[in-house]
Amino acid sequence: MIKATLVLLAAGKGSRFGGPKQIHTFEPQQAPLASYGIWDALQAGFHYFVAIVNPETQPFFEHIFDQFGLKDRSQCVLQEDPSLELGIHRTKPFGTGHALYAARHAITTPFVVNNGDNWYGHEAYTQAMQFLSSNHQDCALVGYPLKTVLSSNGSVSRAICSVQNGKITRLQEYTCIEQTPNGIVHHQDTETVPLASDAYTSVNFWVLQQDVLPALEEQWQVFVQNMTCPESEEFYLPTAIQAIATQQQRPIHLLPNLKDKCLEITYPADANPIQDYLRSQTQQGRYPLTFG
Repeated sequence: MIKATLVLLAAGKGSRFGGPKQIHTFEPQQAPLASYGIWDALQAGFHYFVAIVNPETQPFFEHIFDQFGLKDRSQCVLQEDPSLELGIHRTKPFGTGHALYAARHAITTPFVVNNGDNWYGHEAYTQAMQFLSSNHQDCALVGYPLKTVLSSNGSVSRAICSVQNGKITRLQEYTCIEQTPNGIVHHQDTETVPLASDAYTSVNFWVLQQDVLPALEEQWQVFVQNMTCPESEEFYLPTAIQAIATQQQRPIHLLPNLKDKCLEITYPADANPIQDYLRSQTQQGRYPLTFG
């Protein structure tokens, strides 16, 4: 089995949650969601671990890696702010694509990159490892049915996959999706557009080859050169990966996850049902009472 790397995006501000949700802990382990993901990744055979952090989250992730005994095969990378270098004023990070760009030199194997404040379930890591072990050229995305990745406490942003013959032909970002009594809808200006509940959706669980990273550097330069709103524009990882796949004429495979749902902390009230679910998973023996 290959020695794959798990890369965790953990430098976000958590504006809607009201703080760094990457370090919000759950019982009985008193651990953040990233710890459950690391446990699942280790069970699936992942070897190296990288966390992309900010100064506030860095000490927590260093502690997590140490707790799991991963000190010699893990690394925390600060998502540095390039605003001064670019001669602009900005108060928030440049987005998920820039986060991975910041960690490009720390990744030396095929890898998975996902959000450090999501719970994806064991199946996703198993799917990713099986794909990387059998396919050494292409990229993939673990996708979840839309109905399993919503919040009952407000609208969310999601990228909906267009799929043909098991390959993703397009990812379209929707910024205001919510569950209503009449189904799942997207609010766009004055329109309300219905969305299929079983449409496969990206929650940023990417399965990537190492040679994506040099191409990502090129995409970052293109983004910088074409910025029109430098104070707010973001370099999104899905957009960059789609551009790279098109440029390199390689497919993006869809890995459908029908066994688990994706749990995400978007709003403070999301934490309670996630807590109940993780406690249930622990009682069923899926997780130990303590990590490490």
